[in-house]
Amino acid sequence: KELKKDLEHCSREKSGTWARAVERAVRAEQCDGKMYPHQRRVGRAAMALTKKPLLGLGRRKFGDFDALHDAVREAIQGITRVDVLAIYDTALRLGAFRGVLPDRVYLHAGTLKGVKNLGLNIRAKKSLAMSDFPPEFGELEAYEVENCLCIYKDHFTLAMGRQKRKE
Repeated sequence: KELKKDLEHCSREKSGTWARAVERAVRAEQCDGKMYPHQRRVGRAAMALTKKPLLGLGRRKFGDFDALHDAVREAIQGITRVDVLAIYDTALRLGAFRGVLPDRVYLHAGTLKGVKNLGLNIRAKKSLAMSDFPPEFGELEAYEVENCLCIYKDHFTLAMGRQKRKE
């Protein structure tokens, strides 16, 4: 629920302009004004360095989230401390503004561990289709699955361990 509320906070209606959306993405601002915990590790100074390259993407059209994510990655990946998770989170917030949210689950530190703990095949993949997940995830949006995998990654190990013992 909180993530959905935060993404609505990033929407065009709330942000107004690309420049304002970039400003919110760079500040990694939740709707309560606090910095997303993930980006605290990156830091405000490093995130501030992403502003100019992200502003440069404002005139580009993105047909889907993957295209936006690739553009954000290309624009900011060389900035010290800006990691794969910061790139995804920034693209997600800008995607909410543009109305292009992921339809796949992107793999990075937390999601990667969660997916491994679920026993899913991730060989050489940067994302997974929603159909790759157990049916219990079917009611969720891809960004919600990503969030769930990050938060509960260690719980999947416990659940899978119990399941294996019962077999």
